[in-house]
Amino acid sequence: MYWDWPKEGVETHGVVQVKLANEDASATYAIRTFFIKHLKLKKKKSQSVERVVLQFHYTNWPDHGTPDHPLPILSYVRQSAAANPIGAGPIIVRCSAGVRRIGRIVTWT
Repeated sequence: MYWDWPKEGVETHGVVQVKLANEDASATYAIRTFFIKHLKLKKKKSQSVERVVLQFHYTNWPDHGTPDHPLPILSYVRQSAAANPIGAGPIIVRCSAGVRRIGRIVTWT
């Protein structure tokens, strides 16, 4: 299942609630912080029913061709890799156009 993220506030998709907590945009990519909550799960003493999800969205890749300079892409990859500490869970990479362009990198804790 895939849906767009909320541009502000909270959206509910079935039993999943998504809240945009922060968005930090640069010239070539945006980093968004979301709180994701399963509305049917009960909170246990040592666990939270909410997860923090970071989305790294590269916004400057041309529709046809490749970027003129590699440095913004390297910065993007380094920053996204550094945001995923050991034990935090897998990184999900999604191409939005279906032509093997890196569109979004998602990591969560």
